[in-house]
Amino acid sequence: MAITGAGDGAGKATAEVLATHGARVALGDLRYVRAERVASAINHTVTPQGGGVAIALRLDVRDPESVRRFLDEVRHDFGPLDVLVSDTPDAAREGMRLAVPEMARRGTGHVINIATDAAAGTLTDSARREFGASGVRFTAIVPREEPPAAPDDVASAVCRSLRSRRRIVRVRARARTGGARAG
Repeated sequence: MAITGAGDGAGKATAEVLATHGARVALGDLRYVRAERVASAINHTVTPQGGGVAIALRLDVRDPESVRRFLDEVRHDFGPLDVLVSDTPDAAREGMRLAVPEMARRGTGHVINIATDAAAGTLTDSARREFGASGVRFTAIVPREEPPAAPDDVASAVCRSLRSRRRIVRVRARARTGGARAG
């Protein structure tokens, strides 16, 4: 699994939750040191308890060559890419351009875009229309912005989307606790 923006926020929370469930996660972030800290924490706390493993990789989602290198390194370390979680429209656009054709050739894969704006949601819909018959699944996670959805709740929504066939998962704020929940 490849996760962009995994040095903090929803990307970090997603990597932690997925690793707890046994996933091998590649954490991409422009702030490599942050991603490295998250990967190290996963490998020291989750992995010994039978969970997944994490690696940190430098990633600038605004640079197509950086995205290509990131995905190549993920494939080198973990094999074919099965899941791509993107947290920005730039990451979604470039990541899908490079990853989805390979997934479509294999007839499997899941792209999850955390769509905090309309562009990422529209991009997810377009890719679903183009590649949906190939066996690749596409999900837009749409966190509420005001009040903001908590990163842990976005991560839970990502995990649930891996088990479901839902195309859109909305994460809304909870009135009592100040957090958010997927709905």
